[in-house]
Amino acid sequence: KILIYKFLLFILNINVFSQNYLFKHFGSEDGLNDKFINSITQCHQGFLWFSTSNGLLRFDGQQFEKIETGLKNDDFINASAIDNAGNLYFGTFSGKIIKYIKATEKFNIVIEQIGGSVNKIIQSTSSKSFYVISKGNGVYTLKDNTISLLIKTSEFLVNDLHELNHDYLLLST
Repeated sequence: KILIYKFLLFILNINVFSQNYLFKHFGSEDGLNDKFINSITQCHQGFLWFSTSNGLLRFDGQQFEKIETGLKNDDFINASAIDNAGNLYFGTFSGKIIKYIKATEKFNIVIEQIGGSVNKIIQSTSSKSFYVISKGNGVYTLKDNTISLLIKTSEFLVNDLHELNHDYLLLST
């Protein structure tokens, strides 16, 4: 019994050690064009998409590539999300929502203006839609390129949300 006990303690002891994570700092010398990142999304091909106030970057694990979105220089991407088909959605400071269609590698403006900046885009778990947060303006749903105001929030700022049981939203203010 003592031998089995010692063996179990040895096995359990091995499994409690934490993993060692490697961190690499990327900067302008690596092609990162800004020290502030607004959002990061990984597409189905494995690329990481970084939005900054200086533009949109695609990272392949080795180098950053600046991607032309067609946005004006004074408009920048705040938020990003991906749908089940692999299309990327980006929300801007001026309230635009643009969609990157992976098949054509082109951007289309989905929504021209929602009335405030797009601060977060979150895919719904229950349907093929997104929740769009505009701080100080409201929470919207985006489905089939149509945006609808879900709740007006001029009295408080919504920072995040979580969908519960397909019927409830938990809002973080």
